[in-house]
Amino acid sequence: MYGLDKAAVATRVLTMNYGVRVYPLWRSGVDPKKRKTSDGRIYKFSCLATRGREVAPDEPCSGTYYPIYPDQTHIVFNVYYTRNDFAKYCNESGMKLLGTLRINTPDTHFGLNRQIEFSLTFAKMEIKATAKNKRNGKTYDETTFELDI
Repeated sequence: MYGLDKAAVATRVLTMNYGVRVYPLWRSGVDPKKRKTSDGRIYKFSCLATRGREVAPDEPCSGTYYPIYPDQTHIVFNVYYTRNDFAKYCNESGMKLLGTLRINTPDTHFGLNRQIEFSLTFAKMEIKATAKNKRNGKTYDETTFELDI
C-alpha cells in the first residue's frame, strides 16, 4: 500500500519499454526486404515510454499517429511491451502484447489529415490507454490494461 500512496511516492521508474505497432511505408535501403508487406508497408514498434524513464502517476506518454487510408473509419492500437531497449518489430523475441484499443474515426472527410494522439498513462496498478483527436480535442475511447508483468 505504501507504493500506491501518491503522497509517499511521487514517481516511478518504468521497468519496460512500451509502445504501439505502426504500419509505415517500407523504405528501400532502410527496412529489411523480408519484412515488406504485399501493399508496400512494414509493421514496426513505435516506442512511447522507455525503460528507466521516471514518470509521475497519471503522466501521459504520448505519440501522434495518422490513419493509413483516407477512408479509414477505425484505427487499432496494439500496445506492446519489452525489456529490449533496441526493439524495432513487434514480433521480436521478448516482445509481448499488452492489449488492444480500437477506436472509431468517422471523420473521413479529413482524409489522412487526422492526427490521433495516443497516450499511455501509468496509474496505480494499471496502464490506461487513451486516443484523442488533435483537431477537435475529442477523446475517442480509452481502456485500462491490468499490470501482471
